[in-house]
Amino acid sequence: MSPNCSPEAHSPDNDCPENHCPQGWCVYIILSSDNRLYTGITNNMVKRWHAHHGKQGAKFFRGRLPSRLLYLEPQEDRAEASRREAEIKKLTRPQKLRLIEPQADIDWHRKLNL
Repeated sequence: MSPNCSPEAHSPDNDCPENHCPQGWCVYIILSSDNRLYTGITNNMVKRWHAHHGKQGAKFFRGRLPSRLLYLEPQEDRAEASRREAEIKKLTRPQKLRLIEPQADIDWHRKLNL
């Protein structure tokens, strides 16, 4: 771990590898405060999570807050992440919940220090 990655220095803007998706880009699913599922892409999940809590995030989160990160899926690049995001957004809620199921025991908030 580099010096910038100490717990004391942890912030959404630093270069700690755990802030970023393992292969550069990820598709993610967040449960919102009104129990809706939001799907998006990012190359820095920690920074994106904080953006969703502030006014810089998706319009979807105006009037509601992100509650829990449920799912992360690494992708090769931004194009693949966008393609996969579009696929996931076409799924029904039950289909999305089945997709999330294998990651149900992963505490992404603890793992990523959200």
